[in-house]
Amino acid sequence: LGVNRSIVSEQRGTTRDILEHWLKLEKCDCVLFDCAGIMTNTDDILADLAGSAAIKAISGAAVLIFCVDAAKQDYSEDLAILRNIVRPQARSAVIYAATKCDLINENSKLEKVFGCEFLKVSAQKNVNLDKLKKLIEQNIINQTAKTAEAGEKTSLTERHRRIVNESLKNIQQAGLEMENGSEEIAAHLLRKAIQSLSKLETEHIDEAILSAIFSRFCIGK
Repeated sequence: LGVNRSIVSEQRGTTRDILEHWLKLEKCDCVLFDCAGIMTNTDDILADLAGSAAIKAISGAAVLIFCVDAAKQDYSEDLAILRNIVRPQARSAVIYAATKCDLINENSKLEKVFGCEFLKVSAQKNVNLDKLKKLIEQNIINQTAKTAEAGEKTSLTERHRRIVNESLKNIQQAGLEMENGSEEIAAHLLRKAIQSLSKLETEHIDEAILSAIFSRFCIGK
């Protein structure tokens, strides 16, 4: 994104919620979701809940970016996630990204282990991020074309109905909160409604509009 979207840590399991941000590309825009890492063997209830939220987001995504820490030595957990979660999502395009590529040499064994080609990227050193954006853009365009050719009108209609209903509920609740004088809660609900509507693939919500709406409020988490 080019900006700090959230607090990060070297400690595993820092991300719990689904983090969203609008990503402007050259030929199209999209909503980028950053999910919690999926842990295959854990007795942590919060990790399980975070993993469930991640899987739900994955199931509705047009494009998946499968990120593997290239500096790791053991890829067994990543392979399990790839087999059981990523590859079954046949409707989604998949981009394979090897993160932290600045910490490895050119003879990385990722391709051999996973049986697919990885784009080596580094957020720290800004390596190949433009190439990653191009891949995201091209896959979105391809997926949109496939959807149009397949004529998947029913599934799109159901999806749109769910998003609109979710937004309406938040707007209605925001109205009640404003009547009760709870403007900050109302603003938070309106933001949720806008975020829901931003998931409609053909819609664009400009950052300037969001800034104008929420410039009067200071919203905490």
